[in-house]
Amino acid sequence: MMKIKYNISKHKRINILQFFLYCFVVFVISVLFLFVGIKNLSSKDKKLREAKEQQELYRTKLDNISKNTREYNKEIGTMSRRWRNKVRFSNSVIATKTYDIIGKLGVLEELLPAGVYIQGISLKVGAKSIIDITVVADSYPNLFHVYKNFSKYDPAIVSESESDGIFTSHIKVNLGLKKKNEKK
Repeated sequence: MMKIKYNISKHKRINILQFFLYCFVVFVISVLFLFVGIKNLSSKDKKLREAKEQQELYRTKLDNISKNTREYNKEIGTMSRRWRNKVRFSNSVIATKTYDIIGKLGVLEELLPAGVYIQGISLKVGAKSIIDITVVADSYPNLFHVYKNFSKYDPAIVSESESDGIFTSHIKVNLGLKKKNEKK
């Protein structure tokens, strides 16, 4: 038997230079793809690390906000209980009031003539019912009329001044007392 070999190429020999050139090009392309792949993986890994750090930062901030919220809610609860206790106490005082503040202010309003105004008032609730009042009058006769009206309540003139025709007087009055011959 006889073997027949067919070689249909023009050149029977392999061109080594061309073969190595093709191999080199394939090698360079492979190295380039490998380099690009490693770079992409490292940049994605870096982005992933940055995202995890950012997420951890947000988690820390959220934990701090939650902690502060719990503390604020606790403080608000404490203040709310205190306030409710104060309101409860005030309501009990109002319910069992023994001192009629509005009535005292009504008496003051009746005692002040036209042209006399209250500049300041301080109420001291107690057995003596002392009221510190500062009045402003547009004339001395009006101020004297205030003194005359307050005379039945044992007034004490603390200070008196005049500036540009306006008379100011600081008076302590005991509205709880009237003279013995008058009815309450």
